[in-house]
Amino acid sequence: MDLTQAIDTARALHAQTLTDTITVERPGPVTVGDLGDEHQEWDTVAAAIPALLQQQSTLQARDTASADEPIRVVDHILKTSLDADIREGDRVTVTSSLDPRNTGTWYVGDVERQGWAITRRAHVTRTWHSPSTPHS
Repeated sequence: MDLTQAIDTARALHAQTLTDTITVERPGPVTVGDLGDEHQEWDTVAAAIPALLQQQSTLQARDTASADEPIRVVDHILKTSLDADIREGDRVTVTSSLDPRNTGTWYVGDVERQGWAITRRAHVTRTWHSPSTPHS
């Protein structure tokens, strides 16, 4: 088996693990209401994309704002095929999953470029901040 065949086989095997379905949206224009509140508009990039959302790790971190009490930091990874158009700042909605806790809206914080051209991995979180809103 040559390298191209091995990669094609790995991609086919990876595709079988993508048991979730997602919709990907990209930030559009931000409008400001009469009271100065922001309304982010979202443009659909793609729908019904096979994916797999997994909790990657749970870390203990120290939060100095909370009297140095440990807090849990949970990192979720969204795996897709390489041809999925997912970018940092996108909003991903898991529309179906074998784990019902995964359904709902997630925001892409970072997208990794994987070796061997098998899978795309995106770090996702449940919270999002508008790029036009300053925060510390």
